[in-house]
Amino acid sequence: MNQLENLRRLYNKKKLVLVCGTFDILHPGHIKFLSRAKKFGDLLVVGISPNKRVTERKGAGRPIVDENDRAIVMDNIKCVDFAIIMPYGIKDGLYPTTQIISLLKPNLFYTTDTKWLDHRDIIEGYGTTMIYKREDHRKSKSTSRIIEVVLKKHK
Repeated sequence: MNQLENLRRLYNKKKLVLVCGTFDILHPGHIKFLSRAKKFGDLLVVGISPNKRVTERKGAGRPIVDENDRAIVMDNIKCVDFAIIMPYGIKDGLYPTTQIISLLKPNLFYTTDTKWLDHRDIIEGYGTTMIYKREDHRKSKSTSRIIEVVLKKHK
């Protein structure tokens, strides 16, 4: 996690934007989300959920793509400047995302996840502005829907 503090020191004059997520099977919804987030700053840092956390949240058989491979893919998307695998588990009372925020101190945390609305005070206590963008995920692409389509087509 020292990398995060070093990253902030190295780019102390730049506006850093942080987003976090699973990013299992990359699809256009992910790219649109990342592109929107990048518009808020100079550098986009993407926190990628570790395999163990993805399995807990999404169920057995997930992730489809290993955390290291997801980081490689993410790191090579034009609008992404840095991709990191997030820590696993709560430490010192902080969720992995807030652990990253406490060290990186990004200018902005961009999210579509409503759970972070309850943590706004903690996030903004680190000097990070939080922007929540409401999205109707029922209308958007998702890895789960892609998996359903693949399974239907290949019975």
